[in-house]
Amino acid sequence: MQHKMEPAPGCNAFEPYTNLLVKQTTRGFIQEMMGCEALTEFRINTKTPDGKKVKDVMYALEDSGCIMRRLCPMLHAWTMNVWTGNEASGKSVVSYERPCRAPMGPMKCCLSQEVSVKDANGDSLGRIVEDFYYCVPRFLINGKDDKPQYILSQPTCWGGMCINVFAEKGGLCFRVPFYIFEPGKEHVVGEQSGKIVKKFSGGKELYTDADNFKLKFPVHELNGNKALLLGSVFLINQLMFESDHKRMRGYR
Repeated sequence: MQHKMEPAPGCNAFEPYTNLLVKQTTRGFIQEMMGCEALTEFRINTKTPDGKKVKDVMYALEDSGCIMRRLCPMLHAWTMNVWTGNEASGKSVVSYERPCRAPMGPMKCCLSQEVSVKDANGDSLGRIVEDFYYCVPRFLINGKDDKPQYILSQPTCWGGMCINVFAEKGGLCFRVPFYIFEPGKEHVVGEQSGKIVKKFSGGKELYTDADNFKLKFPVHELNGNKALLLGSVFLINQLMFESDHKRMRGYR
């Protein structure tokens, strides 16, 4: 179902936030138990400096075709619209468009995974693009001039050849990190500017695709780049943590 996006505050909606908790809901889990991939829905909130959770500040809902979700759960094209508040009746903020692409994998010469990002007026903010790699998946966060602003990669060891499974407390069983690096610093320990951490969301994760991600923005980040980094959460979720890929990679 296509939702109409109301006149927007634009990316200024990101201004107050240094971090976001992106929570996938259990929307359509009965539908998924019957074998049909449901639309993906997220509620996005944050915490105050004293650590207290505040109400949902943004809401995201996928727009895609049912048949493609059923046939290509990990690969289908989608649009993800984001509004302020906790439902689609809020003010529009940003939209993300992902074309259908071949599976994620190393050393591809074409058809790399990507998501293009537009503000509420339809103007381009940039895109997230799968980068050429050998062992550790990584993505380029490109600005509107298509030049890399950041590189998104899991923490590495052995000179960048292996994923460092002990980078976060609890290891990959409970916390799966993706670090945000400035170009040229992606293999320098402690040089990450921010991070996305997939957090174990409890019992519901054992039976549904409802995953939780904590997004910590680089310090003094521009609102447009914050929008790009939020889009990388949606892409990572589909590529690495949806049902079929969880089973393939051993996450579920």
